[in-house]
Amino acid sequence: MLTPAAGAVTAPAGPIELAPRAGDTYTGLEAINDRGTVVGESYPRDVRILYRPMKWSATGEPTALPTLGGAPGQAVAIDEADVVAGWAEDAQGVQRAARWAADGTVARLPDPGKSSSASAISDTGRIVGASYDGTASHALLWERDGRVRELPGLSGGGSAFASEITPDGRIVAGIAADAAGHTHLVRWDERGRITDLTPDGEYGTVAGISRSGAIIGSSTLAGGNTVAKRWDPSGHVVTLGGTAAPSFGATMGISDNGTVVGLVDPDFGAATRHGGIARAGRRTCRAAPATRRPTPSTAPARSPARPRASARNGRRTASARGWNRCRATTSASTLLINSRGLTAGMSYGDFWRGVIWR
Repeated sequence: MLTPAAGAVTAPAGPIELAPRAGDTYTGLEAINDRGTVVGESYPRDVRILYRPMKWSATGEPTALPTLGGAPGQAVAIDEADVVAGWAEDAQGVQRAARWAADGTVARLPDPGKSSSASAISDTGRIVGASYDGTASHALLWERDGRVRELPGLSGGGSAFASEITPDGRIVAGIAADAAGHTHLVRWDERGRITDLTPDGEYGTVAGISRSGAIIGSSTLAGGNTVAKRWDPSGHVVTLGGTAAPSFGATMGISDNGTVVGLVDPDFGAATRHGGIARAGRRTCRAAPATRRPTPSTAPARSPARPRASARNGRRTASARGWNRCRATTSASTLLINSRGLTAGMSYGDFWRGVIWR
Protein backbone atom coordinates (compact mmCIF):
# COMPACT_ATOMS: atom_id res chain seq x y z
CA MET A 1 0.00 0.00 0.00
CA LEU A 2 1.35 3.39 -0.98
CA THR A 3 1.86 6.00 1.72
CA PRO A 4 1.16 9.55 0.51
CA ALA A 5 4.31 11.63 0.15
CA ALA A 6 4.72 14.68 2.35
CA GLY A 7 2.50 17.41 0.94
CA ALA A 8 0.81 14.99 -1.45
CA VAL A 9 -2.92 15.30 -2.07
CA THR A 10 -4.98 12.12 -2.17
CA ALA A 11 -6.96 12.08 -5.40
CA PRO A 12 -10.38 10.43 -5.52
CA ALA A 13 -10.61 7.04 -7.21
CA GLY A 14 -11.47 6.92 -10.89
CA PRO A 15 -10.62 9.28 -13.72
CA ILE A 16 -10.49 13.03 -13.17
CA GLU A 17 -10.92 15.07 -16.32
CA LEU A 18 -8.62 18.10 -16.36
CA ALA A 19 -10.63 21.11 -17.45
CA PRO A 20 -9.31 23.86 -19.74
CA ARG A 21 -9.35 27.52 -18.85
CA ALA A 22 -12.51 29.49 -19.59
CA GLY A 23 -13.08 29.83 -23.33
CA ASP A 24 -10.81 26.92 -24.30
CA THR A 25 -11.81 23.38 -25.32
CA TYR A 26 -8.78 21.09 -25.13
CA THR A 27 -6.06 20.30 -22.60
CA GLY A 28 -2.70 18.58 -22.94
CA LEU A 29 -0.31 17.24 -20.31
CA GLU A 30 3.46 17.63 -20.08
CA ALA A 31 4.69 16.66 -16.59
CA ILE A 32 3.68 15.39 -13.14
CA ASN A 33 5.49 15.51 -9.79
CA ASP A 34 5.24 13.27 -6.74
CA ARG A 35 2.66 15.57 -5.13
CA GLY A 36 0.40 14.74 -8.08
CA THR A 37 0.50 18.25 -9.54
CA VAL A 38 0.23 18.17 -13.33
CA VAL A 39 1.27 20.87 -15.80
CA GLY A 40 0.58 21.36 -19.47
CA GLU A 41 -1.53 23.52 -21.69
CA SER A 42 -5.07 24.57 -22.55
CA TYR A 43 -6.08 25.61 -26.06
CA PRO A 44 -9.21 26.59 -28.00
CA ARG A 45 -11.08 24.77 -30.74
CA ASP A 46 -9.49 26.91 -33.40
CA VAL A 47 -7.18 26.33 -36.37
CA ARG A 48 -4.54 28.46 -34.63
CA ILE A 49 -4.31 26.09 -31.61
CA LEU A 50 -3.11 28.74 -29.17
CA TYR A 51 -1.34 27.14 -26.20
CA ARG A 52 -1.93 28.66 -22.74
CA PRO A 53 0.02 27.44 -19.66
CA MET A 54 -1.92 25.44 -17.05
CA LYS A 55 -1.44 23.65 -13.75
CA TRP A 56 -3.78 21.13 -12.10
CA SER A 57 -3.75 19.74 -8.56
CA ALA A 58 -3.93 15.99 -7.89
CA THR A 59 -7.67 16.42 -7.39
CA GLY A 60 -8.03 18.15 -10.76
CA GLU A 61 -8.37 21.74 -9.59
CA PRO A 62 -7.20 23.93 -12.53
CA THR A 63 -4.97 26.99 -12.29
CA ALA A 64 -4.47 29.20 -15.33
CA LEU A 65 -0.87 30.39 -15.25
CA PRO A 66 -0.05 33.91 -16.47
CA THR A 67 2.17 34.68 -19.46
CA LEU A 68 4.73 37.47 -19.73
CA GLY A 69 2.26 39.85 -21.34
CA GLY A 70 1.52 38.00 -24.57
CA ALA A 71 -1.17 35.42 -25.34
CA PRO A 72 0.46 31.95 -25.66
CA GLY A 73 2.61 29.93 -23.31
CA GLN A 74 3.21 26.37 -22.16
CA ALA A 75 4.14 24.77 -18.83
CA VAL A 76 6.40 21.80 -19.61
CA ALA A 77 8.16 20.79 -16.36
CA ILE A 78 7.60 20.87 -12.59
CA ASP A 79 9.75 20.15 -9.55
CA GLU A 80 8.79 18.73 -6.14
CA ALA A 81 8.19 22.24 -4.74
CA ASP A 82 5.57 22.92 -7.47
CA VAL A 83 7.88 25.36 -9.28
CA VAL A 84 7.10 25.22 -13.00
CA ALA A 85 9.27 25.84 -16.06
CA GLY A 86 8.30 26.44 -19.67
CA TRP A 87 7.88 29.36 -22.01
CA ALA A 88 5.57 32.33 -22.41
CA GLU A 89 5.17 35.13 -24.88
CA ASP A 90 6.02 38.65 -23.75
CA ALA A 91 4.18 41.87 -24.58
CA GLN A 92 6.25 42.28 -27.76
CA GLY A 93 5.16 38.85 -29.00
CA VAL A 94 8.53 37.17 -28.32
CA GLN A 95 8.76 33.67 -26.86
CA ARG A 96 10.77 33.67 -23.62
CA ALA A 97 11.83 31.00 -21.13
CA ALA A 98 9.72 31.35 -18.00
CA ARG A 99 9.54 30.10 -14.44
CA TRP A 100 6.36 30.07 -12.35
CA ALA A 101 6.68 30.04 -8.56
CA ALA A 102 4.49 27.69 -6.53
CA ASP A 103 1.99 30.53 -6.03
CA GLY A 104 1.69 30.97 -9.82
CA THR A 105 3.64 34.20 -10.23
CA VAL A 106 5.71 34.23 -13.41
CA ALA A 107 9.22 35.51 -14.10
CA ARG A 108 11.18 35.67 -17.31
CA LEU A 109 14.45 33.75 -17.32
CA PRO A 110 17.26 35.90 -18.76
CA ASP A 111 18.70 34.79 -22.07
CA PRO A 112 21.25 36.13 -24.57
CA GLY A 113 19.18 35.38 -27.68
CA LYS A 114 16.21 36.70 -29.61
CA SER A 115 13.89 34.07 -28.09
CA SER A 116 14.13 31.18 -25.63
CA SER A 117 12.34 28.30 -23.95
CA ALA A 118 12.84 26.13 -20.86
CA SER A 119 12.34 22.39 -21.07
CA ALA A 120 13.17 20.77 -17.70
CA ILE A 121 13.74 21.60 -14.03
CA SER A 122 15.63 19.76 -11.29
CA ASP A 123 14.66 19.47 -7.64
CA THR A 124 17.57 21.81 -6.89
CA GLY A 125 15.92 24.57 -8.94
CA ARG A 126 18.21 24.33 -11.96
CA ILE A 127 16.43 24.78 -15.29
CA VAL A 128 17.62 23.84 -18.79
CA GLY A 129 16.50 24.87 -22.25
CA ALA A 130 17.79 26.96 -25.12
CA SER A 131 17.85 30.38 -26.73
CA TYR A 132 17.78 31.27 -30.41
CA ASP A 133 19.96 34.06 -31.82
CA GLY A 134 18.42 34.17 -35.29
CA THR A 135 20.87 31.68 -36.76
CA ALA A 136 21.37 28.87 -34.25
CA SER A 137 20.08 27.62 -30.92
CA HIS A 138 22.27 27.54 -27.82
CA ALA A 139 21.80 25.15 -24.89
CA LEU A 140 21.33 27.02 -21.62
CA LEU A 141 21.35 26.23 -17.90
CA TRP A 142 19.73 28.59 -15.40
CA GLU A 143 20.74 28.45 -11.76
CA ARG A 144 18.17 28.81 -8.99
CA ASP A 145 19.11 32.48 -8.54
CA GLY A 146 18.50 33.18 -12.25
CA ARG A 147 22.12 33.23 -13.40
CA VAL A 148 22.44 31.67 -16.85
CA ARG A 149 25.32 29.96 -18.62
CA GLU A 150 25.64 28.46 -22.07
CA LEU A 151 26.42 24.75 -22.43
CA PRO A 152 28.90 24.03 -25.25
CA GLY A 153 27.91 22.40 -28.52
CA LEU A 154 29.87 19.84 -30.53
CA SER A 155 33.22 20.93 -31.93
CA GLY A 156 32.65 22.67 -35.26
CA GLY A 157 28.91 22.19 -34.93
CA GLY A 158 25.95 24.52 -34.77
CA SER A 159 22.78 24.41 -32.69
CA ALA A 160 22.38 22.71 -29.32
CA PHE A 161 19.34 22.25 -27.08
CA ALA A 162 19.26 21.02 -23.45
CA SER A 163 16.05 19.10 -22.81
CA GLU A 164 16.44 16.97 -19.65
CA ILE A 165 18.17 17.24 -16.26
CA THR A 166 18.57 14.83 -13.34
CA PRO A 167 16.72 15.62 -10.07
CA ASP A 168 20.01 16.59 -8.41
CA GLY A 169 20.83 18.94 -11.31
CA ARG A 170 24.21 17.35 -12.05
CA ILE A 171 23.66 15.76 -15.49
CA VAL A 172 21.95 17.32 -18.49
CA ALA A 173 20.85 15.60 -21.70
CA GLY A 174 19.93 17.12 -25.04
CA ILE A 175 20.77 17.33 -28.71
CA ALA A 176 23.49 19.10 -30.67
CA ALA A 177 24.34 19.45 -34.35
CA ASP A 178 27.71 18.45 -35.81
CA ALA A 179 29.61 20.31 -38.54
CA ALA A 180 27.53 18.55 -41.21
CA GLY A 181 24.27 19.55 -39.57
CA HIS A 182 23.41 16.07 -38.24
CA THR A 183 21.69 16.01 -34.85
CA HIS A 184 23.37 13.97 -32.11
CA LEU A 185 22.17 12.98 -28.67
CA VAL A 186 24.56 14.48 -26.12
CA ARG A 187 25.21 14.64 -22.38
CA TRP A 188 26.72 17.45 -20.27
CA ASP A 189 28.30 16.71 -16.90
CA GLU A 190 28.27 18.90 -13.80
CA ARG A 191 31.19 20.95 -15.14
CA GLY A 192 29.46 21.51 -18.48
CA ARG A 193 31.63 19.12 -20.48
CA ILE A 194 29.84 17.60 -23.46
CA THR A 195 29.85 13.93 -24.52
CA ASP A 196 28.53 12.78 -27.92
CA LEU A 197 26.36 9.68 -27.34
CA THR A 198 25.69 9.03 -31.03
CA PRO A 199 29.10 9.64 -32.64
CA ASP A 200 28.61 7.25 -35.58
CA GLY A 201 26.39 9.53 -37.61
CA GLU A 202 23.09 8.38 -36.10
CA TYR A 203 20.35 10.98 -35.83
CA GLY A 204 19.55 11.13 -32.10
CA THR A 205 16.75 12.45 -29.93
CA VAL A 206 16.39 12.41 -26.14
CA ALA A 207 13.19 11.52 -24.29
CA GLY A 208 14.12 11.30 -20.62
CA ILE A 209 16.74 10.88 -17.92
CA SER A 210 16.70 8.89 -14.69
CA ARG A 211 17.89 9.87 -11.23
CA SER A 212 21.16 7.98 -11.84
CA GLY A 213 21.78 9.73 -15.16
CA ALA A 214 20.67 6.97 -17.53
CA ILE A 215 19.37 8.62 -20.72
CA ILE A 216 16.75 7.20 -23.02
CA GLY A 217 15.92 8.31 -26.53
CA SER A 218 15.91 7.17 -30.12
CA SER A 219 18.44 7.03 -32.92
CA THR A 220 17.89 6.70 -36.65
CA LEU A 221 20.26 4.23 -38.26
CA ALA A 222 21.87 4.45 -41.68
CA GLY A 223 19.08 2.33 -43.19
CA GLY A 224 16.45 4.76 -41.98
CA ASN A 225 15.07 2.68 -39.08
CA THR A 226 14.46 4.47 -35.79
CA VAL A 227 15.28 2.40 -32.71
CA ALA A 228 14.77 3.05 -29.01
CA LYS A 229 17.92 3.05 -26.86
CA ARG A 230 19.16 3.56 -23.33
CA TRP A 231 22.56 5.13 -22.62
CA ASP A 232 23.81 4.21 -19.15
CA PRO A 233 26.14 6.53 -17.18
CA SER A 234 28.92 3.95 -17.60
CA GLY A 235 28.72 4.36 -21.38
CA HIS A 236 26.90 1.05 -21.98
CA VAL A 237 24.20 1.33 -24.67
CA VAL A 238 21.12 -0.92 -24.77
CA THR A 239 18.82 -1.18 -27.80
CA LEU A 240 15.25 -1.62 -26.54
CA GLY A 241 12.61 -3.67 -28.29
CA GLY A 242 11.12 -7.11 -28.75
CA THR A 243 12.76 -10.32 -29.92
CA ALA A 244 12.62 -9.23 -33.55
CA ALA A 245 14.36 -6.10 -34.76
CA PRO A 246 11.67 -3.39 -34.89
CA SER A 247 11.29 -1.10 -37.86
CA PHE A 248 10.25 1.65 -35.46
CA GLY A 249 10.95 2.27 -31.80
CA ALA A 250 10.68 5.33 -29.60
CA THR A 251 11.20 5.77 -25.88
CA MET A 252 8.90 8.14 -24.01
CA GLY A 253 10.41 8.11 -20.53
CA ILE A 254 12.46 6.40 -17.83
CA SER A 255 11.69 5.96 -14.14
CA ASP A 256 14.12 6.41 -11.28
CA ASN A 257 14.60 2.61 -11.09
CA GLY A 258 15.56 2.39 -14.76
CA THR A 259 12.27 1.12 -16.21
CA VAL A 260 11.87 2.48 -19.74
CA VAL A 261 8.51 3.05 -21.42
CA GLY A 262 7.73 3.81 -25.04
CA LEU A 263 6.68 2.40 -28.38
CA VAL A 264 7.94 -0.49 -30.51
CA ASP A 265 6.40 -1.30 -33.89
CA PRO A 266 7.74 -4.38 -35.76
CA ASP A 267 5.50 -3.46 -38.71
CA PHE A 268 5.82 0.29 -39.00
CA GLY A 269 2.94 1.77 -40.95
CA ALA A 270 0.22 -0.36 -39.38
CA ALA A 271 -2.79 1.48 -38.00
CA THR A 272 -2.03 0.57 -34.39
CA ARG A 273 1.22 0.68 -32.47
CA HIS A 274 1.77 -0.76 -29.02
CA GLY A 275 2.67 0.94 -25.81
CA GLY A 276 5.08 -1.03 -23.70
CA ILE A 277 7.43 -1.28 -20.80
CA ALA A 278 10.97 -2.36 -21.59
CA ARG A 279 13.05 -3.96 -18.85
CA ALA A 280 16.64 -4.86 -19.66
CA GLY A 281 15.86 -4.89 -23.35
CA ARG A 282 12.59 -6.85 -23.12
CA ARG A 283 9.21 -5.40 -24.04
CA THR A 284 5.78 -5.92 -22.48
CA CYS A 285 2.95 -4.68 -24.69
CA ARG A 286 -0.13 -2.96 -23.34
CA ALA A 287 -1.93 -2.75 -26.71
CA ALA A 288 -2.33 1.01 -26.46
CA PRO A 289 -2.92 3.22 -29.50
CA ALA A 290 -0.19 5.78 -30.04
CA THR A 291 -2.68 8.48 -30.94
CA ARG A 292 -1.32 11.96 -30.29
CA ARG A 293 -2.71 15.46 -30.57
CA PRO A 294 -2.30 17.22 -33.91
CA THR A 295 0.81 19.35 -34.02
CA PRO A 296 -0.29 23.00 -33.81
CA SER A 297 0.68 24.82 -36.95
CA THR A 298 0.93 28.21 -35.32
CA ALA A 299 2.37 27.45 -31.86
CA PRO A 300 5.61 29.31 -31.21
CA ALA A 301 8.46 27.35 -32.76
CA ARG A 302 11.03 25.75 -30.52
CA SER A 303 14.52 26.08 -31.90
CA PRO A 304 15.60 23.48 -32.68
CA ALA A 305 12.42 21.45 -32.34
CA ARG A 306 12.74 19.46 -29.14
CA PRO A 307 10.99 16.23 -28.21
CA ARG A 308 7.75 16.60 -26.31
CA ALA A 309 8.61 17.28 -22.70
CA SER A 310 8.66 14.13 -20.66
CA ALA A 311 7.28 13.70 -17.19
CA ARG A 312 9.47 14.94 -14.39
CA ASN A 313 12.80 13.28 -15.15
CA GLY A 314 11.23 11.04 -17.74
CA ARG A 315 8.41 9.30 -15.88
CA ARG A 316 6.05 8.69 -18.76
CA THR A 317 4.20 5.60 -19.96
CA ALA A 318 2.28 4.75 -23.11
CA SER A 319 0.07 2.02 -21.65
CA ALA A 320 -3.71 2.39 -21.65
CA ARG A 321 -5.64 2.58 -18.41
CA GLY A 322 -9.24 3.52 -17.66
CA TRP A 323 -10.39 3.49 -21.29
CA ASN A 324 -13.87 4.81 -22.15
CA ARG A 325 -14.43 6.23 -18.69
CA CYS A 326 -14.44 9.92 -19.62
CA ARG A 327 -16.99 11.52 -21.93
CA ALA A 328 -17.61 9.74 -25.24
CA THR A 329 -14.04 8.53 -25.27
CA THR A 330 -12.88 6.57 -28.31
CA SER A 331 -9.43 5.86 -26.88
CA ALA A 332 -7.12 6.89 -24.08
CA SER A 333 -3.43 6.72 -23.35
CA THR A 334 -1.48 7.14 -20.15
CA LEU A 335 1.46 9.50 -20.65
CA LEU A 336 2.70 10.37 -17.16
CA ILE A 337 3.32 8.48 -13.92
CA ASN A 338 4.92 9.60 -10.68
CA SER A 339 6.74 7.51 -8.08
CA ARG A 340 3.57 7.32 -5.95
CA GLY A 341 1.69 5.47 -8.69
CA LEU A 342 -0.51 8.36 -9.78
CA THR A 343 -0.97 8.35 -13.55
CA ALA A 344 -2.17 10.95 -16.02
CA GLY A 345 -2.74 10.96 -19.73
CA MET A 346 -5.10 11.82 -22.54
CA SER A 347 -8.70 10.97 -23.34
CA TYR A 348 -9.47 11.14 -27.07
CA GLY A 349 -13.07 11.62 -28.14
CA ASP A 350 -15.27 14.60 -28.90
CA PHE A 351 -12.74 16.61 -26.86
CA TRP A 352 -9.03 16.02 -26.31
CA ARG A 353 -8.66 16.27 -22.55
CA GLY A 354 -6.03 15.50 -19.97
CA VAL A 355 -7.08 12.92 -17.35
CA ILE A 356 -5.70 11.81 -13.97
CA TRP A 357 -6.19 8.14 -13.09
CA ARG A 358 -5.75 6.57 -9.69
